[in-house]
Amino acid sequence: MTEEKDQDGVPIVRLNRYVLVVTPLQPWVDWIRGIEREDGLEAGEAPMTLEDAQVNFQSTFLVPWSEEAEDVVDWVADNVDVVFDQMLFDVETDSKRWPTDRSADIFDTWFDLDLLDSPIDLVDAPLIAED
Repeated sequence: MTEEKDQDGVPIVRLNRYVLVVTPLQPWVDWIRGIEREDGLEAGEAPMTLEDAQVNFQSTFLVPWSEEAEDVVDWVADNVDVVFDQMLFDVETDSKRWPTDRSADIFDTWFDLDLLDSPIDLVDAPLIAED
């Protein structure tokens, strides 16, 4: 974490992390629709759409920072199972209903990834990890 000050002397805190933005793609929506078919939709409930998924289920993760972006890309590749599981858990907590093939290749077809450098914390309060 580095701290700078703006023109008024207010601290600008850059976190030593990258932000990984994970956006669902159509195959993820198709998996959810399969669950919806199994469980049935409630009266008046519409099936999940790609737009709904991208608005309501886009997720962000803080991942390790490195001066070499390639190191971060490698870290994400090595930990894709953790991210994949979290994206599935957000929709279905019963892992028995998750797809059995959760390989990196499948992940790449189910999600779009963006990596953003060093988020700036504009809140003048400590970061607290919640359970």
